[in-house]
Amino acid sequence: MLRKAAALALVLCVASSLADSELKTMWKEITAESGEWGYGHLHERRGQICDPWREFGDTEIEADRGQGCTVLFIADPDDEYHLGTVAEGEQNNFQNTQHYKQAWNLHGKGFLGDSLPRAGKDLDPVCVVAKVEGRLVLGYEEGNGGDLLPCPGHDEGVPFTEEMIQEGLDGTRDLVDMCEQCYQAVCTGDRQVNPQNCGDNNDGAVDLEDDAIYEAQASPVYHCHLTMANEGACDYVQYNQHEASRIYYMDYSVTCGWNNIAKFNITYCDCTRVAGTNNGCRRYEATEMAYVGVVCGNCNGVGFSQTRAYDSIFKPENAGDVYDGSCGKVVTAEEGPARDYAKMMCSKGLWCPNGYNGGDNCKFHCDNFGKGSEVWVDEEGCGEYSSDDKVESRKLLSAEPDAPPLTLDSKFDWGHVTHEFRALGFHARRKLSSL
Repeated sequence: MLRKAAALALVLCVASSLADSELKTMWKEITAESGEWGYGHLHERRGQICDPWREFGDTEIEADRGQGCTVLFIADPDDEYHLGTVAEGEQNNFQNTQHYKQAWNLHGKGFLGDSLPRAGKDLDPVCVVAKVEGRLVLGYEEGNGGDLLPCPGHDEGVPFTEEMIQEGLDGTRDLVDMCEQCYQAVCTGDRQVNPQNCGDNNDGAVDLEDDAIYEAQASPVYHCHLTMANEGACDYVQYNQHEASRIYYMDYSVTCGWNNIAKFNITYCDCTRVAGTNNGCRRYEATEMAYVGVVCGNCNGVGFSQTRAYDSIFKPENAGDVYDGSCGKVVTAEEGPARDYAKMMCSKGLWCPNGYNGGDNCKFHCDNFGKGSEVWVDEEGCGEYSSDDKVESRKLLSAEPDAPPLTLDSKFDWGHVTHEFRALGFHARRKLSSL
């Protein structure tokens, strides 16, 4: 009897130590609504679930489960496959986003983008234990391939001793609490409000693999990548681009319909435009992602500012900069004219904030919000634009699918629309039929 009790206690102890983190548990529940959970080391290629397929003899093709998909890889500290098992040269680029609990602009409570999110309250910082110049350190790892900010080692870092860090690894100290202290110290000391920018002053920041040797995770780490394409793009992103080539053998989530990314509360995500070619996303994808409250982490080569996008999503409204918070309004504004106006302001802030200048970014904005737009006409910003100057063939999504058709008899509350933004000095108006 005692032997059975001891065996049961051992099983419970092992099960407890291997339990999923709170974050992984939550992401599994979200995934179950519109996708599947996978295990990279099993090579299941779950990315294939999002494209319609058929077998010989089928007369109908099944319904598409949603345009594109989002793939999230996650590894808990005690998982068999973790940050230390990814391909050589990929450790520094793995953590490419930051999960947050709630954001004021999107949920009515939580952090505001003009102040540093609080550790343990607004977000759980990601930390890694590593050796820097032979010394054991605990470091806050920025998202999007950013810096590792070591404590000790960073000018503002907490001077943890090697003994204290080892005790954290052994479980006799609270390593999560030490991680939160490190994050608060290095980010506050550098006077940052965006957790991704805490190493910008280069006050002792290092890179994993280049300057620091990975030892262990102090928290879950995760990586986000999406595609808005079908035709095998989800399989390509999940398997070819990550699992096979970068040895991402940890757990992962595939959710069909790329815009389901909004359910995961993350700040950044990388993007692949089509199957067969890594990355490649441009203005269209960056704007659509901002519309759901996520910054594109790799929409490069088109003058896209991640800082501007972050401010447009998470910063509070600001009379000095009418675009702060404008993309966040797309998420919260009522469907119809208010949301259409929000989309115009978001796009304008990202691509043409200072008025039409003939450049490709302004042309892209006016392709979608110039004369003849089905969404909203930006008369002030696109008055000099000619539709002959189109820069990008792929236009943004136009009217909301459930919005009633607009006619000359349409009536709506202009006071409500303009109050949603209080955009001082801007006088855009809805285009009515052929007027």
